[in-house]
Amino acid sequence: MSEAPFTPPPGPSSQPAPSQPAPSQPASSEPAAIAAEAPSADTAAPTHSPRSALAVFSALGFLLLAGGLFYLWQEMQGLAQRPLVQPQPIVAGADPARVAALEDQVATLSRRLAELSGRPAPASPDLAPLAARIAALEQRPAPATADTAPLAATVAVLQNRLAADEAQAA
Repeated sequence: MSEAPFTPPPGPSSQPAPSQPAPSQPASSEPAAIAAEAPSADTAAPTHSPRSALAVFSALGFLLLAGGLFYLWQEMQGLAQRPLVQPQPIVAGADPARVAALEDQVATLSRRLAELSGRPAPASPDLAPLAARIAALEQRPAPATADTAPLAATVAVLQNRLAADEAQAA
């Protein structure tokens, strides 16, 4: 096996020195020369940052929201132009049994309304006993307060014990 001699990749060090004239190449081979050069760190494929993804998703969300609002606006415009209740066609030959049943319902409701209108208003309840009970409760002396000294002493002892435990732990 024969080994090929090592050639360094083209880069900034492989450019001809300024004192030497650059070799002239025909115009048709310039794209090939540019393609043959290794990309530098500045021209490498850019990595996408989370910020650019956030901007894309924000724009998509905004467009989706705007589209939804436009759709709702169009639906509201259509509802405003249509009547809410579709008129029922008038039938020349209505069912006499159904008409009689509806007339009976109207008569029953009219009779019940007349009965309720004729009744006297209910008398207001007597609130004097309730007012007397409230006044008696207001006049009652306040209950004696409990002695909290033993409880305060117990809390103080527990706080001291907690402080001592924290000091040992540290």
